[in-house]
Amino acid sequence: MPRRGRAAGDASRWSLLLPLALGTVLNPLNSSMISVALVLLALDFDVSTTHVTLVVSSFYLAAAVGQPLMGGLGDRLGPRRVFIAGMTMVVVSGVVGPFSQGFGLLLAARVLQAIGTSTAFPSAVALIRARSRPEDVQSGMSAIAMANSLGAALGPIIGGVAVAVGGWQALFWVNIPLGLAAALAVLFFIAPVGRPTRSGPRPSLLRMLDPLGVLLFACTVLSLLMLMLSIPTGTQWWLVPATAIAAAAFLWRELRAPSPFLDVRMLTRNRPLMGVYVQFAVFNFAYYGAFYGVPQWLEVVRGQTPALVGLFMLPLAAIGAIATPLASRLIRRFGTGRMLILGASLLVAGSAALLLFDDASPLWVVVAALAMLGLPYALCNLALQLRMNGSAPKEAAGIAAGLFQTSRYLGAILSTSMLGLAFAHGIGSAELHGTAVTMAVLGLGLVGLNLRRRSDGASSAD
Repeated sequence: MPRRGRAAGDASRWSLLLPLALGTVLNPLNSSMISVALVLLALDFDVSTTHVTLVVSSFYLAAAVGQPLMGGLGDRLGPRRVFIAGMTMVVVSGVVGPFSQGFGLLLAARVLQAIGTSTAFPSAVALIRARSRPEDVQSGMSAIAMANSLGAALGPIIGGVAVAVGGWQALFWVNIPLGLAAALAVLFFIAPVGRPTRSGPRPSLLRMLDPLGVLLFACTVLSLLMLMLSIPTGTQWWLVPATAIAAAAFLWRELRAPSPFLDVRMLTRNRPLMGVYVQFAVFNFAYYGAFYGVPQWLEVVRGQTPALVGLFMLPLAAIGAIATPLASRLIRRFGTGRMLILGASLLVAGSAALLLFDDASPLWVVVAALAMLGLPYALCNLALQLRMNGSAPKEAAGIAAGLFQTSRYLGAILSTSMLGLAFAHGIGSAELHGTAVTMAVLGLGLVGLNLRRRSDGASSAD
């Protein structure tokens, strides 16, 4: 390609990726930076520590449901349109949140923020698939994966600075310029994507949304999350039949709905895609054991301040972002299967390194172990994201990407339940070691799954 043509192609590619990455970063950014303001929110709204955590759990629940919902809407209405609408919601939440007079309105602003930011990842995946050359799709997915990692890594730092300058209200204000910039950039620089052609009359928007299916899916996710979160303090066994009933009702509805929210038949037929979701949930189950467990150990056992704990944890997420371009090159050369085996093996090694943590272990050992755990995140996150992209049908790219993120949330919630059990009678080095063993076992399970997949005849490119 002539130099001028290559430059024009590069400019066009970055005009696609930068707006999408900016929008994608908002979901992990808002889910992590709120952690520095929980004490201030409890004081300002005069609520208990238990109640104030609703600003976190409501966001996760809304995002867990909102990701596939917004992805499905993008598949039906066009991902560009849904992305812009989502960024508009983010801006509105940034205006409403700081002026909330009651805790209920604050929660509503957080839910709106979660739904708005949930449009970005599935829309980005669909737009990259539709607007990129086949050879550029992987680099586009790498950019989106890096945005996700950076948002999680920088959230506590940006949140700490924002709260110091403008109080908890600033956590909402920072979304206004970012949401506006992402929406305007997509509006002006990314052309619309044609929607799939459908025979027969076009269904109404209400029918497209499948509100009953969405409600039953939300009930299933909510009851499952409540069940998992109750395990550390005493399992609420009535939630087991409640979850089963909600799931059965959801499946019954989706198998009969003329325009289902979730195409269950497509998922059950697509075993590789289901395998991606299971592996991603298992990986995050293990990964968040360190992400949530080590900070508690550092504060209680090693007596570190929250500010220093944030700096100690930075390598865990930052290495995941920085190593993503390297992971992309390795995957391009060796395939997703080999890199998943390598990533899961590094997860086992990083988990084993946590066994070195005790009351007197040098702090550089802590930093090195956390940095080591950032590498499997880069490899496994991107490899599974690419495998999801390759397994999902083009007309369902948005909802497939949304379910990918829902798998992340389920894994994270499972991890918090594991830590609740491990730390039920106190936080110490022995309890952290037990968590590390569980993480290593999960990592070995992922290694075994991918070795078996390769022995069953998976292609070398995979």
